[in-house]
Amino acid sequence: MGGTKLLRVSQIYGRGNPIPVGKTEFYKNFVHRPGGDPCIPNTDIPRLRLVNLSPHVRFGFEDEVYAIGDALRARRDAKLAGEAA
Repeated sequence: MGGTKLLRVSQIYGRGNPIPVGKTEFYKNFVHRPGGDPCIPNTDIPRLRLVNLSPHVRFGFEDEVYAIGDALRARRDAKLAGEAA
């Protein structure tokens, strides 16, 4: 049986984690909230949708977390390629 791993929020953001920003920045700019902007500010990259298992237990899917990093890298590389041309 395949699938993706669930990551605790503490494994997603902060120093040494896939999204190396502080808590405020993480929730403000990277986490999707119902009725809010679906994309990370100034990008067309979708925000992370967390899974609420209880009021105090939240997870993200590992592949979705890493997809954000990959999309940010691709956006940066495309911008740098455009500047070089």
